[in-house]
Amino acid sequence: MKKTIVFGPVHTDVIMNVASLPKGNEETETLSTYNEVSGGGYLAGRLFNELDFPFEVICDPGKGIYGDYARGEAEKAGIHLFDENEEIGGCVMKMRDPKGNEASFCVDGSERHFSFEQIYDADPDEYGLAAVFSGMIVSDGADELVQSLGDFEIPMVFVCSERVQEIELDVLDSLFALKPLTVISADDILSLTGQKTAQKAAQKLHEETDAPVIVLSKDGSYCYTLKETITLECNMNHTADEWAAAFIAAKAAGLDERNAMQFANHFNFENAKQALAALILNRKN
Repeated sequence: MKKTIVFGPVHTDVIMNVASLPKGNEETETLSTYNEVSGGGYLAGRLFNELDFPFEVICDPGKGIYGDYARGEAEKAGIHLFDENEEIGGCVMKMRDPKGNEASFCVDGSERHFSFEQIYDADPDEYGLAAVFSGMIVSDGADELVQSLGDFEIPMVFVCSERVQEIELDVLDSLFALKPLTVISADDILSLTGQKTAQKAAQKLHEETDAPVIVLSKDGSYCYTLKETITLECNMNHTADEWAAAFIAAKAAGLDERNAMQFANHFNFENAKQALAALILNRKN
């Protein structure tokens, strides 16, 4: 199996459990605070490491309190990251009320900045699949990242999971010109295409990219191509990044869209190996 190269953020989330989410500038009582690591790069790398799949995550979490914490936790998960500059790492601040409702804002840093230096010794022949998360093309180096993806000339999954409205249109157009399989939420694809229904939006994006488009909703996942439409229902309990990480791993294992979606829909980190093995055996039989 060739390696999968993942361009995705690895960042610290600062979780603040609060009595209630503030409205406007009002103050709220903070019940507890703790840090955790997240981001598409971290979630995909952690899963690939658990599955013993070859991979590389391209991200520099940076220096400082948040960057050092993210890097340390990533190393514990078997994710080895670029560490060659002195830029400060950012974080995501999240307020969470007792009902699980969240409000968040990003303090961007090195973790969302790409440079050619991060892949200067990468050999495209070593990789069979590329995955890029939208959080990596909202800041410095977005043009360079898209150019690098074009140079690899391998199948690609684009996970459009966060801050879609902040991506510059010329960057997005250049990325879609590479014909990636796109994973995107129902809300984001409606906003991105200006269509009124997810089906029409998926059709429009498919016509632009000439590649499958997978739309995520609370009820499950929906894959659109001109040849077929795949709808798999489930109670979606994952974030878009979690779902996409599982889907990418299944694609790296050689599964088609339907089986990869099935794996992602019901993904559980604790039994990932067994579930994926079962789908692979079923495919061969």
